[in-house]
Amino acid sequence: MKVFALILTFISAGSGLWAAYKWLLASRVNVVPHEERNGQLVRIPTSDAPVWINALRATLQESGEMNKVAAKWTAVSVAFAAFAALAGMWT
Repeated sequence: MKVFALILTFISAGSGLWAAYKWLLASRVNVVPHEERNGQLVRIPTSDAPVWINALRATLQESGEMNKVAAKWTAVSVAFAAFAALAGMWT
């Protein structure tokens, strides 16, 4: 049973590190105004407020989706840590 608790602990640690990495990526999303040209996103230099507002909306949506994934991985990590603690009690 100790081996099972140890395996759960390593899974918990791994998923926790993966969640931290996902949080890091979510925090590094940049606000860049861009437009699509020939199927590619091209950065456009502008001082036009509506363009920046749209870029900010897109950035917040992308970061929010990435945060959602990170939060799910954090929940997985906590669940495995709880299972590891329970498995450790029974040994």
